[in-house]
Amino acid sequence: MNTAGESTREMANERRKMRRLTAYSVLAIFVAGICVILVLMAYDRTIVKTWGIFGALVVMAVMLAVKFFLDRIDKTASDSMDFLHKREKDAIRGAEGEEAVGQILETFAQARHVVLHDVKSPFGNIDHLLFTESGKAFLIETKAHGGKVTLKKQTLLVNGKAPEKNFINQAVSNLLWLKGELDRITGEDTWVNTIIVFTNAHVPKLYVVRNIAVTNSRFLTKNLSLIDRNPTTVNLWPHVEQIKASLQGRAIPLRPMPEPSFYLYLNDQVKGPFSTDQIKTLLQADSAKADTPCCAEGTQEWQTVEALVA
Repeated sequence: MNTAGESTREMANERRKMRRLTAYSVLAIFVAGICVILVLMAYDRTIVKTWGIFGALVVMAVMLAVKFFLDRIDKTASDSMDFLHKREKDAIRGAEGEEAVGQILETFAQARHVVLHDVKSPFGNIDHLLFTESGKAFLIETKAHGGKVTLKKQTLLVNGKAPEKNFINQAVSNLLWLKGELDRITGEDTWVNTIIVFTNAHVPKLYVVRNIAVTNSRFLTKNLSLIDRNPTTVNLWPHVEQIKASLQGRAIPLRPMPEPSFYLYLNDQVKGPFSTDQIKTLLQADSAKADTPCCAEGTQEWQTVEALVA
């Protein structure tokens, strides 16, 4: 069984190894360059005596070329080392965040629930899965970014800027894959509660984007308890051992992502479902507008076409 933050710790170790390899490589290049200069200095009189002023110019040119090359290596290596060091620190911070959330989940679960960490999926590891005694499934992704998290036009921003990865799309990919696995195991149309948890950033309030909750780790236990009290249509608890064995014990095949479909509110009627391409055709024909109410199939949240599709 994997532990919280295990793969991220391994990533940090790999980046540390890469940084050390870079440092050793640069050191070897510098030693070789210095050796070339020392050899030239040792034989410069012989070269000048044999080749005259032409030999002196050759020695000077080679020494300048070696110095220029070493300067360039120094600058490139310095930038690479800084980048690798930052990436290593990011991975360590991420692992610490996953470990902190893992501890919260273990405390919440105690002996009543089942917690899985670092579960492999075709779209990157799922940080945490929680299966509660009431029959619910929770997919929890941990983010260790600092600063302030806000929501603008259904896009999460960290310190007013879009992060390097789209956290919502990443969570949706893992959510759809996991739901497919649970549907296959249970033979039912299952539901997965998905939460993105920030361990260091300030999240002013609970955001919900495409049915994915976004919160701070301080409020994770409270939100889990509230959701767990709600009724569920499919009880996963009788299948939990089979689910554990399936998610932990077999290779994960990459299956095609299901084509999303949407319902539109047109001419005072709910119509659909439509595929993304069909909606774009309706937009081009002016049969639908950017502000036409739109709802993704399988959800009850109505937004606009612009927010969900365009």
